[in-house]
Amino acid sequence: MAAATAITVCHNVISPASIQKTLQIFCDRLGNELTRDASLKALTQIALNSQKREQIDTPLIPLQNLN
Repeated sequence: MAAATAITVCHNVISPASIQKTLQIFCDRLGNELTRDASLKALTQIALNSQKREQIDTPLIPLQNLN
């Protein structure tokens, strides 16, 4: 959740490569039963923030690029 908060708050300072690495870690954690719930909550937080920004400007991160 801390990583998701950092991405949503500091996305303009963090490099796109770092954001992509973090998203890949979230995707990897979705495969583990113990970490799936926390990963889903974090990805949901990022997605909700992206939705809010679409109305104003551009999305926070390109969620369509997730595998």
